[in-house]
Amino acid sequence: MNCMNVKNNRIFFLYNDLVKTKGLLPIKVTDFYNKKIQEEVDSVGIEGPLYRCSFPTKERIDLHADGEMPDYVCDKKNMPKNLGNFLIQKYDDRVLLLLSEQCFGHCQYCFRNQLLSTGQLERGHQSIENKIGEITKYIKKHNKVKEVIFSGGDPLLLGLNKLEKIFKYISDNVKKIKFRIHTRSIVYRPDIFDKNLCSLLKKYQVRLVFHISHPYEVCDKVKEKINFVESFGIRMYNQFPILRNINDHEKVLARLLENLDELGIRQLSIFIPDPINYGSSFRMPLERIFAIIDNLNTKYPSWINSFRLVLDTPIGKVRREDIMSWDKESGAVVFQRNGKTVLYRDFPAEFDNPGKINKLLWKN
Repeated sequence: MNCMNVKNNRIFFLYNDLVKTKGLLPIKVTDFYNKKIQEEVDSVGIEGPLYRCSFPTKERIDLHADGEMPDYVCDKKNMPKNLGNFLIQKYDDRVLLLLSEQCFGHCQYCFRNQLLSTGQLERGHQSIENKIGEITKYIKKHNKVKEVIFSGGDPLLLGLNKLEKIFKYISDNVKKIKFRIHTRSIVYRPDIFDKNLCSLLKKYQVRLVFHISHPYEVCDKVKEKINFVESFGIRMYNQFPILRNINDHEKVLARLLENLDELGIRQLSIFIPDPINYGSSFRMPLERIFAIIDNLNTKYPSWINSFRLVLDTPIGKVRREDIMSWDKESGAVVFQRNGKTVLYRDFPAEFDNPGKINKLLWKN
């Protein structure tokens, strides 16, 4: 990690202490991604957009807002108690699987920090064969389920053999089931997308959802691999959170969405960051988020704006139009979905420090 220098040693020391005491994920970055960070540091110093994705800052450690908690979306509450804690069901028609606790790199803004940091101890003793059997029984019992989503830890770290075993067993035992994989491996380790992996994804018609958050993550090597994946006829999508001092400007979002469109990747959602512990350095007030999105809608063509702006909550994903009440003095925002309500504490405007465009897009 040659991006660490003497000036930052204290920050990394403090962060490593939080890893031990507060359940944050340890620093982990691939050589491929770190080279991009080093180029950024050499040009604009520390705390550029890609640096902030992978390395902690002083603000990450020190800044805290009201209403933040370890698991805002209530992943644990949506894990069936009799199944173990590798399956989440929040919607009748789909289940989400957490079959790996490992990731290629650890994103500082990860909203599953504490769930994944303790996951290895909780899920590591059950074999993949047992998990597949239990998952299949659950799906057959809940016959409204039509889609199985593999999410992070990164499912592509399971390896080719385990993935094929999972796809085959579930599809052999459940009719008309669909598979979706969420991964950030394309920006951390694009070389894993070889002929064997792509052939497997194509065979089982897997929808591939990338988590690309900044246009500088899409270098020539990444573009080459995306084109390779597309040559197999694999359907590709993307989603990411809007993050302060990483992509919090309409020009950054437009550049990213345009790049993805040119590569045949459909943008699904832009997420408002979860109000989780030690997540304040990436959050911003709703009014500024809405203003950024409105500017994007106004200044750029409709094909750039074909996404949903959503906040994931205990009652599901909610949008701006789902706001039932908003007390701007206290910051209490109530969203309503399907007759259910949820409270969200808005990020205080006095804590907001917007990203500077000459740093967010420093190459231009």
